[in-house]
This record gives sequence, C-alpha cells and structure tokens, in this order.
Amino acid sequence: MGGPALAEVNPDRGNRGITVTLMMTLGGMAPPTDVNPRSATLGITSGTHLTRNGATVTALFAIPADAAPGAVTVSVVFPGPPGMGDVTFSLVNGFTIL
Repeated sequence: MGGPALAEVNPDRGNRGITVTLMMTLGGMAPPTDVNPRSATLGITSGTHLTRNGATVTALFAIPADAAPGAVTVSVVFPGPPGMGDVTFSLVNGFTIL
C-alpha cells in the first residue's frame, strides 16, 4: 500500500536540449484508472501530452538547453477525491539531467 509515490521513472536520465518521453509508474494507492493526471513536472519543466495507461503515466518533457545538470524530482498531479485537494505522486531525485 503506502502513500502517493512514483515507483519508477523510465528513462531516469537525459541530456539538456532534448525532448524526452518519460514513463512514470505510480506506486502506493493509485487513483482509479478513469482518473487522468492534471499535470506532470520534471524539476521545474512542465510535461505535455500526458496519457495514462493503468499505473503508468507518460509525458513529453523538453529539457531546456540551459537546464542545470543534476538530479531533479519528478511529479505527477491528480485531482483528489471530491472536496479534497490534488494528490501528488513524486520521486525525489528520480531523473538526472546530464
């Protein structure tokens, strides 16, 4: 069980100045499969073209050419249950910018 976390990020590294397709596997208690993510971030970079297939969320990230190299947090945000706030699944230092 456990709380909201990302169990895995694939790939887990990428070069500056490229666009990467990132697959993020939800861990813990994932939202129902009919609930789609609101957003995804790779450090401070927002993802586009978000899709969900079961426990896997896929998004495109354009890593800026001037991004600082190093490990960054990967997050996926889902709407919470009615009357509650958003639920964020994260993996601290889950991706390394090369």
